[in-house]
Amino acid sequence: MRFIWMLVFISVSLVIKAQEDHIIRTITEDIISGDDSNRYQEIYNDLAEVYEDKIEINRCTKEQLQKLMFLNDFQIEIILEYLDNIDRVYSVFEFMYLIGFDISDCKRLSHFIEFGNDKKHKANISRGNIIFSTSVNSASKAEQGLPFALKLKGTTKIERYKTGFVAENDLGEPFFNSFNRDGFDFYSAYIYRDIDSKILKKIYIGDYHITFGNGLNMWTSYTLGKTSEILNVIPRSYGIKSYSSANENRFLRGFALSGDFSKCRLDIFFSYKDIDALLDSTDLIKTIYKDGVHISNSQIDAKDAVEEMICGANIRISDRWYSFGVISSFLWYMNANYIDVSGEISDRKVVNSVYGTAYLKSISFSGEFAIDRYNEYAYNLSSRANISDGLILAALFRDYSHNYNPIYASSFSEGSDIVNERGFYLGAEISLISELKIGMYYDMFVFTNPGYNFNTSLTGNEFLLFTKYENANSQYRFRYRCEIKDKRFQLNNRYTHKPYDKHSLSFRYRNILNKYFTNTISCGISHYSDILSGNNKGVYLYNDISYKRSRFRISLRLAMFDIDDWNARQYVYESAPLYNFSTNMYYGKGTRIYINGYLFLVENLDFWFKFAATSYSFKDILPTNYSDDKEFDDKFDIRLQLRYRF
Repeated sequence: MRFIWMLVFISVSLVIKAQEDHIIRTITEDIISGDDSNRYQEIYNDLAEVYEDKIEINRCTKEQLQKLMFLNDFQIEIILEYLDNIDRVYSVFEFMYLIGFDISDCKRLSHFIEFGNDKKHKANISRGNIIFSTSVNSASKAEQGLPFALKLKGTTKIERYKTGFVAENDLGEPFFNSFNRDGFDFYSAYIYRDIDSKILKKIYIGDYHITFGNGLNMWTSYTLGKTSEILNVIPRSYGIKSYSSANENRFLRGFALSGDFSKCRLDIFFSYKDIDALLDSTDLIKTIYKDGVHISNSQIDAKDAVEEMICGANIRISDRWYSFGVISSFLWYMNANYIDVSGEISDRKVVNSVYGTAYLKSISFSGEFAIDRYNEYAYNLSSRANISDGLILAALFRDYSHNYNPIYASSFSEGSDIVNERGFYLGAEISLISELKIGMYYDMFVFTNPGYNFNTSLTGNEFLLFTKYENANSQYRFRYRCEIKDKRFQLNNRYTHKPYDKHSLSFRYRNILNKYFTNTISCGISHYSDILSGNNKGVYLYNDISYKRSRFRISLRLAMFDIDDWNARQYVYESAPLYNFSTNMYYGKGTRIYINGYLFLVENLDFWFKFAATSYSFKDILPTNYSDDKEFDDKFDIRLQLRYRF
C-alpha cells in the first residue's frame, strides 16, 4: 500500500507546475557529501549572510566575491577584469559572454548581487533581525534539563557597525536549575566596526572566526573538503570574520584588529575562553570534548574545565596577481597541561607558517607550509589551470606529518584533522555546452603512521563524477562516488587491515514550470562490501512538492528507503526553517515524511515550522538481539521558529 501511495504522489506531482527552491538550499544540497552538519551549516550561514546583504556588483571587491563559494578563482578574476574595463554592469547575464560562465552560474549569481544606485545604498544603513527557535524530537530526555532545544539569535547592522548574539540550549541540557544557574548553556556575542581610515580597517570584539592562509595554521571556520565543487579544494581566506553559529568550540573570543599599509595587511588577534575537557588528578588533559553537549554528569563536569589563551598575528603582502604571508600563533592552557609529542608535560603550543598565491594568466598556484615547536610539519601545494574555454583542471598535493600539532586548523584532508596524511588530488570541470556542467575528481592518499600493532600504511582512493544540466525550466543532477579504503578488522584475535569499497549513486530532477510550484524527485543507490560484512546495499526514493507565495510557503516530502547495513547508509538534504541546515540519515527500512513551511504573520514578523516523522516497517522481523534496541523505533521531530526583522 505504501508503494502505491508513492506512485500516486509522484504521478500527481509530475503535472504540477514548479518553482525553484530557495537558492541557498539548492547550492548547499549540491555539495553535501557526508554527515558533517557543522561544516555545511557554516557554509549555509555564509551564503545566507550575503543573500541578506547583497554585493553591489559595480563596487565589489575580490574579498566580497570570494564569499560566493560556487564561483571559482578564475571566474572571480574575470569578473574583476571585466569591471575594470566597463563603466557599469546592468544585468548579471552580461557575464554569460565571458569565458568560463554559463546560464547556471549567472542564475546563481543573480540572487547574491544587486545593481543599486548610491541613494539606495546610503538609505539602507540600519537593519537587523531577532530569531527565536525551538525543537523537540522523540529521543528527547529531560533527566537534568529541558526536553526540547532553545535558541535565540540576533544581528544588527547600523552604518559601519555590526553586532550579533547567540544563546542556545541543546536538547536535555540544564536550564536555570542547580546544574546550570546561568540560563542558556551557551552564549556568544560580538561587535564589529568597519573603519574608513588609512591604516586601521576592522575591529572585532567578542567572538569571531580566523581564516588565514590555506588553513594549516589558524582556521577556526570550516572548509568545503571533497565535494561537487571540484575546483574549490583550497579554502578561501577571509581573514577575520564574524561568528554566528552555535558551535561551542571552533571560534575565538577576545578581540582582533586588521589594518592595511599600502599593499601590506596586518591582522592581530587575542582570545581567552574556556573549553570542555576531562582532567586527571594532576590537571593533565586526558580528553578535549568538541561536541558542546552537556547532558550527563561527566559532560557537565567537563564543561569549561580548561582556560585557553591564544594570540598571534598574520602579515600579508598582496597585489592583484599575487600574495605572500606569514602566520604565527601561540596557545597556552592556563590551568592545565598535556603530554606533547616528545612525551614531556607542556602547557603551550606554537605554530608558524608561510603561504602564498600567484596568478599567471590562465594558471594559479597556492601553497602553505606550517611547522610547530617540535618540528612537526604540514604543507599543501595546489594549482588550477584554465586549459580552454569550458575546461579547468585542479591539482593538490598535501603532506601532514603524523605528529603535527595544530592549534586550530581546517584544510583539505581525508581525515577529520590535519595530521598523519599524504595524498594527491586531481579534478576537472567541463562545461563545453552552456546548460551542461561535468565535474570529476580522483584522490589517492595514505595514512603514513598506521598506529599500534601495524607495520604498513593504510591507503585509499576516491573518485567522484558529477553532472548537472540546467535550463530555464528544469534541472537534472547526477552524482556517482566510489571509495576504496583500508579498514582495521579483528580476525582470530589479531588485528589486520583489509580494503572496503563503497559506491553511491544519486539522481535528482527538479521541475520548474511556473512561479508558484516546485517538484523534485530524487533517488539513490549505495553498495558497501568488506571482508566481514560481505555485500550490503541500499536504495532510497523521495518526492518533494513545494508551493511558494509572498506570504506563505510550504514543502512536502515523502521518502522511502531500504538500507541493509549501517555502512551503506546515505545522508540526504532536507528543507528546514530559515538559517537552519538539515540532513537526515537513511538506514534500515521504512518511510519518512515532513512538512516544512513559512507563514507571514504581521509586518516584519514571520513564522517557520517543520514537522517530520520516520516509520520503520521491519521491526517485526528483527533478530532477537534487536528486541530491546531503540534505534528502529518510530521517530518524530518538530522545529518552530519566529523571526522579527527591523
